[in-house]
Amino acid sequence: MRQDEIHLYVRLSTALRGAHVFPQVAMSAFVQHRGKAQAARNLFAQKYVDYLVCERNTMRPLYVIELDGASHRGAGAQKRDRPKNEVLASAGIPIKRYNSEDVDFTVILQDYATVVAPSPCPAGSMPATPSGNVMRAGKAEA
Repeated sequence: MRQDEIHLYVRLSTALRGAHVFPQVAMSAFVQHRGKAQAARNLFAQKYVDYLVCERNTMRPLYVIELDGASHRGAGAQKRDRPKNEVLASAGIPIKRYNSEDVDFTVILQDYATVVAPSPCPAGSMPATPSGNVMRAGKAEA
């Protein structure tokens, strides 16, 4: 990992104590393709996300964080990110993008809250626990 990635990892781990943050995770570890076409699977089989945020008790993937430095400002980087974005979107996994390893803790916590908003439940009842720990992507088009 680069120094800026390590720095952001420490900030994320500190801010998101109620979740697990995993750096440099292969997309094939948490996204399964439903189609049989090998070409579709190859779209993400060897792609990595900068950080995967998972629910602490179930290890269910909640969202992905990408650290987009200066190299991500060009059209080429955005084009390279498109297949990753599409696979994550089809699996229902949000992406939060930060341009700096010094992102404010408030921003990290607000982003977490938008993804993991508590669901309202009747007084005296317990909220439902999400089931499943593997997200599935729809059939990708070549």
